Amino acid sequence: MSSILVDKIRIDGFRGLRNFGMNLNSTTVLTGMNNVGKTSVLKAMQLALGSRYTVTMEDFNIHDGIRADKIIVDIRIVPVNDERNREVNFNDDWEIYFGSDNLQLDQDGKAMLCLRTTVTINSVDSSFVYEQKALTAWEEPNGNWKDIVTTDYRLKKDNIPFFYIEPQRDIIDDLKNKSSYLGKMLSHIAEEYDEASLQDLERRIRELNEATINNSATLRDIQAH
Repeated sequence: MSSILVDKIRIDGFRGLRNFGMNLNSTTVLTGMNNVGKTSVLKAMQLALGSRYTVTMEDFNIHDGIRADKIIVDIRIVPVNDERNREVNFNDDWEIYFGSDNLQLDQDGKAMLCLRTTVTINSVDSSFVYEQKALTAWEEPNGNWKDIVTTDYRLKKDNIPFFYIEPQRDIIDDLKNKSSYLGKMLSHIAEEYDEASLQDLERRIRELNEATINNSATLRDIQAH
């Protein structure tokens, strides 16, 4: 069965990344010291594929004291087989979903979908303007990839979910957000228990909480106040 893979990404003007590009495999591990851009790469992918990332003014790269006026994130999607090896064409379902007119061929004649996500600053009210369009090519003959022509195509992301999870923060946020990936999963948990089981669990939790507080003078003092 044919699947898809994001195998290339380019980023410019986002956080500390300028004119940055890298290749991706089915499993890619980013390593490096703090503040070298690992999280920025993931956040850029979330900007291009996800639906929860909100840009702030701090996300616009500052170079030589000048803030970038545009964020660009390019991704290339290619068809792969079950072994995650590149295939020539997308299967019929993906071709219909992407639209055959939006697909391009690389130098080897293999199909690809190239998308560009841009964020600019509205000079009138300082709001952020998001746009996503398909690229007519991945490589630019003159070498400036930021000048590649785009179409009016916009990716519908429902069938290509991107989940960015940062354990120290995002899991807690996702648990509170009913529309998040974890929130949707957890919303069905209560349906798996009958009323008697729920009451029994609540009783056990209540007893455990009471025992925890009763065995700690500090917790008893906090509860009293």
